[in-house]
Amino acid sequence: MRLTRSSELRLRFATPLCLCLFLAMCFTFAHHAHSQTPESNDTAAASEDDAASAESATGDAEDATSSDEPAEQPADAAAEDDAPPAEESDATSAEEAPAEEAAPPVVAAEEAGEVVEETPAAGAEESEDTPPTAGEMEPAAAGATGDAEAGDADSSAERANRKDSKYILIWFVAFVGAIIALIQAFLFFKSMMAADEGNERMVEIAGYVRAGANAYLTQQYKVVAVFFVVIFGLLAWMAFSLHVQSRWVPFAFLTGGFFSGLAGWFGMKTATWASSRTSAGAQRSLNQGLQVAFRSGAVMGLTVVGLGLLDITVWFAVLFWVADLGLIEITVTMLCFGMGASAQALFARVGGGIFTKAADVGADLVGKVEQGIPEDDPRNPATIADNVGDNVGDVAGMGADLYESYVGSILAAIALSWSAALALNKNPFGFAMAPVAIAAFGIILSVFSTRFVKTDEGATLHQLLGSLHKGVNVASISVGVFALPICFLAFREMGFFMWLAVVTGLGAGLVIAWGSERYTAYDYEPTQGIAKQSVTGPATVIIAGVAEGFYSVWVPIVVVGSSILLAFGLCTGWDYTSPHLYAMGLYGVAIAAVGMLSTLGITLATDAYGPIADNAGGNAEMSHQDPEVRRRTD
Repeated sequence: MRLTRSSELRLRFATPLCLCLFLAMCFTFAHHAHSQTPESNDTAAASEDDAASAESATGDAEDATSSDEPAEQPADAAAEDDAPPAEESDATSAEEAPAEEAAPPVVAAEEAGEVVEETPAAGAEESEDTPPTAGEMEPAAAGATGDAEAGDADSSAERANRKDSKYILIWFVAFVGAIIALIQAFLFFKSMMAADEGNERMVEIAGYVRAGANAYLTQQYKVVAVFFVVIFGLLAWMAFSLHVQSRWVPFAFLTGGFFSGLAGWFGMKTATWASSRTSAGAQRSLNQGLQVAFRSGAVMGLTVVGLGLLDITVWFAVLFWVADLGLIEITVTMLCFGMGASAQALFARVGGGIFTKAADVGADLVGKVEQGIPEDDPRNPATIADNVGDNVGDVAGMGADLYESYVGSILAAIALSWSAALALNKNPFGFAMAPVAIAAFGIILSVFSTRFVKTDEGATLHQLLGSLHKGVNVASISVGVFALPICFLAFREMGFFMWLAVVTGLGAGLVIAWGSERYTAYDYEPTQGIAKQSVTGPATVIIAGVAEGFYSVWVPIVVVGSSILLAFGLCTGWDYTSPHLYAMGLYGVAIAAVGMLSTLGITLATDAYGPIADNAGGNAEMSHQDPEVRRRTD
């Protein structure tokens, strides 16, 4: 791969400089939060004492009022019976006037000679039909006063959280982390575009694939746009006409779908430009081909996490500091942003997946079965459709799908933060900001870990996979280390157990990746066993493949189920029966999911790397490159 001198310098020094800047800001936050802890604790304690005193005073007033009423009412009744009406009007004070307004009907009945029976049932009916007296209204007024005081306390707490520099700094760190991911993705894209594009035939074939992928995504996005317009109109009608939801919801839905599609589009464009360059790099060495393909895949990974966290931080800033909404309203609105991303991912993943599988199977049937020619042979026109499918399904579709999963895990943790903090009588803003901080650290550490992905010439598939694992493992371990201070700052005394929940998610992701590789890589026994069945015919190959497919799912099922139970138990003190702790347990599951997806920037790079290398192999085959080039791309 040939780079200009300026490109080499940017790639060499951009990541360490970004990491140093990011860590400096984070340690500044840690120092500031530690220095502000006593003051914030004293303030919180004082607020709790004031609230408790107010509630106690209100309760005493209510008790006094309720205890005085029974004693005053008989006396008033006796005075009404003994004293004549004229003396009543002279002796009545201003405070007793409302109580006497209910007496004239009874006095009129007595003057008419009617007998008025005062039974408990009649008294109950009369108390329901007649207006409340001043004595009866006093407890309600006191309760309203207490509610107003509680509302004022909540409002003051909201205002304090809006101005708290700790939360502002966490938001700023997350925002900067998203920008760093997008900048690094752009640098990787520029380095890929600066690489050798190959000969004229290689460029021509890559152009065909690029045109096909553009045509497919353009048509798909036209159809998806109609769907989004309809849903946007429905949500706008519910928000502006029926007033049943926030007016921000329709726009949040649109932005979620837009950024999800944008991430897939960027990934597809990068992959189609990288195929011929990967093949040209493989002409020189295995490592050069690996570097082009992996950095191109990293563009996809970093774009997904960068756009995801950027959208979350921008929406949070607009709703929290500009629109002045509360945390509950913010989470409801932002969940609709996740709904938009899910809708786009449905079209991209399912539509792209169907296209790529249909093109792949069709190309194999026509070429290998009917004509007996090699895979990706230029005489088979379906090979272009096959390569297009890799880009629109395994790159664009996967990017949109994982974008939705990434932002969905963060938004789920933010949505559960209020109820989880309420169960423990904690400040919910620390619970809401923790997943954002972990995601920000995951981004920058994923950028740093891409430097560890490299291999030597002549490496086997097992060694090549080991180099990819090295980058993912470094990122996972680093996130686990940096998540510890974040959890202690956000959750205080529960920090260690919340950190264990994050580590549980990280470990689950690594184990699931190991299980998937074991059942799909040809260095391991399951795939080798399927290959051996081809000796006896296609029927046994199908049976062995289906059987191994059923076997392969036990790893993710067991790991995901165990991780959910473990994360839930860690955050509830292993109490699975207390209803008031359910919210805390669910929040623990959500924070474990954030930990699992915090390294998505580099794990998605390894996923997108595969289709790029596959396209490079097809390019080498169709352009009649040396067989060694095809071996390296495979």
